[in-house]
Amino acid sequence: MQDTGIYECIATSAQGTVSQQITVQVKDSTDHHKLEQVRWSAKYRPNEYRELNEIARGRNSIVRQCIHISTGDVCAVKLISKKIISHERALHEYALVSSIRHDSIIRVFQFIETSSFSIIISELISGGRLFDYLCLQSILIEQNIAKYCRQLLDGVKYLHHCKIVHLDIQPENLLINTEYDQVKLCDFGDSIRLSHMKYVHRMSGNIEFAAPELIHGNIPVHYKTDIWSIGVILYTLLSGLSPFLDETDEQTCANIINIDFNFPESQFPYAFQAAKKLIQIIFVREPNNRPSASECLLNEWLHHAGQYQISTTNLNNFIERRKILSEKS
Repeated sequence: MQDTGIYECIATSAQGTVSQQITVQVKDSTDHHKLEQVRWSAKYRPNEYRELNEIARGRNSIVRQCIHISTGDVCAVKLISKKIISHERALHEYALVSSIRHDSIIRVFQFIETSSFSIIISELISGGRLFDYLCLQSILIEQNIAKYCRQLLDGVKYLHHCKIVHLDIQPENLLINTEYDQVKLCDFGDSIRLSHMKYVHRMSGNIEFAAPELIHGNIPVHYKTDIWSIGVILYTLLSGLSPFLDETDEQTCANIINIDFNFPESQFPYAFQAAKKLIQIIFVREPNNRPSASECLLNEWLHHAGQYQISTTNLNNFIERRKILSEKS
């Protein structure tokens, strides 16, 4: 096959550049998604991976669970179609994530290129998506929600310290390692390193978790663009509702820009007063006026949340709606 050959992958970060040669062999097959087509090696020794099942499917990629045949190690393999995302953009994602290390951020191990796909090999997170995992339970405990938000904020604090802004924090990009009860942020396809240059991000995909500056489309993004999305995550985990969602995308965008939301009494009882205050200081139109991740982590509720029990009925409905929306897009 014409894809077969030796490829050199180059990952660049602030610390320097690392390159590695990888042997890729593509077998003759009509199914271009099969991972059996691809062989690669570290240290020039071919290792085979076999596909086990599909984990997730997004607007730009497919993620599959695969096993390393000779060692039995299981990993996640993200196939990014070159018809949709350029090789340079996929390599940028890999280089960005491979340059950082934090308990709340997924680890990546290898980047591979074929004529059809850019492929990122990463750790497999045991519990899958956080929201799906939480909905396996009939009730959530307020204290656990605070813990997961604290872990997410800690990871985002680290990202911002590294001058990285994620720009796509939403439920589908939050995983849970059930062995350590640890949240993991994934999918850095929209992420960038902010410099002194102003960057205007082109909005794509679902808008529910997007900050006003992303909705406007002509306002530079900010580290605190991520904080807005975390505010929406917190609101949704507590209530199972989407704070700005309306009947049409246009109305939803208007609600975000106008900060038009409320706290239904049935979903936000008096016990949530401290959490509501945190959400309110996050949902501010001007990014500079929002708290940083470090400032959020000082919030008393995140460390002293109560034992209030929350039904997952609304959260299940929320997830089902987003799955249907994803299938249509």
